[in-house]
Amino acid sequence: MKNTAAFVSAVLLAVACEVLDFRPDAEPGTVPGPEPEQPAPPPVLDTFLLVSAVAVPQDYDWRRDTACGAVSCEIVLYKDMERQFALSTASGVSPDPDMHHLIGGHLYAEGSVGDRTVIWRDESILVDFEGREYLLGILDLPGGVYTLTRRRSGAGFAFRKDGVLVYGSETGKVFGDLFDTAYPPTGALYLDGEEPCFCFLDGYEFSRRVYVCRDGVAAAGADLEFADEVLDARCMDGKLSYLVRDAATTTLHIDSAAVDVGKSRALEWDWAGLGKRSGGEWFITGDFRHSGAPASGMPAPAFTGKGMLSWRSPVAGRKPRIIISSAPAALVFSGENCTRPSRPGRKGKS
Repeated sequence: MKNTAAFVSAVLLAVACEVLDFRPDAEPGTVPGPEPEQPAPPPVLDTFLLVSAVAVPQDYDWRRDTACGAVSCEIVLYKDMERQFALSTASGVSPDPDMHHLIGGHLYAEGSVGDRTVIWRDESILVDFEGREYLLGILDLPGGVYTLTRRRSGAGFAFRKDGVLVYGSETGKVFGDLFDTAYPPTGALYLDGEEPCFCFLDGYEFSRRVYVCRDGVAAAGADLEFADEVLDARCMDGKLSYLVRDAATTTLHIDSAAVDVGKSRALEWDWAGLGKRSGGEWFITGDFRHSGAPASGMPAPAFTGKGMLSWRSPVAGRKPRIIISSAPAALVFSGENCTRPSRPGRKGKS
């Protein structure tokens, strides 16, 4: 357990409330006629705050935390700072704050009972299965509970529906998790259209490939023998998009097109993740270093920091607009077309 008395995670949820519209009574002895159509009133939104915390016994020295995992704790959920319920670690739920997730107005907590992984939703067990694993992503849908997990040993992954294995790999590496800023709020498992989806990397050295798994069916995607490192891969709008870094630059591939987001912009990404907002804007978020003016000659200061690059795909003949922003500076690039990538020659083994 981390050295904190209570680890807090909070989320603001907008919940639609019922809007009541009363008609006045008709005059006695008359028949009311139809009222003219009125525009629908905007929904009334109610906002509330959810907070989860780890509560330890009052006499326990949580700063030293010498009995980590052995002292009995409670996982408490508060709504607008009013206590809703508590889960005792005696039930098997983990005291580690990294294993408590607020998603869609519910608390999802991980733990283990014996050699089985158990996942709670609020006060009840949602799903459990054989093996000691931890969550990379979860989709709690009307048609079933989908989980994407990784063994605590760190090898492979498993995709399940209602606790039953649908697809797994002994060697694959999943892109994203529940803490990746590009994958909120359900982690590495997300919906593309109406299908649960995730991407993973598998293979060794010059036989590495990115795979897309849609509703439990995996399909091979890009051949990455020429890439030094794959920073992220996502399936968005049915298209595989992935971010590749090599010695020369960082390149974003969207289906069969590519755009340089590194060298030509004087950027070096330490890590990065792909995402797409509901409005259709794609983004890269991560840590980068900007060395000065990009190849286009646009003057800009050098800086290092956390930032985001966002762009809109070219539609109806319009060119994408690319924006890179960070706390100390902001750069705007516009009027650039995606180009088809040139395939480098096969690298020799070192």
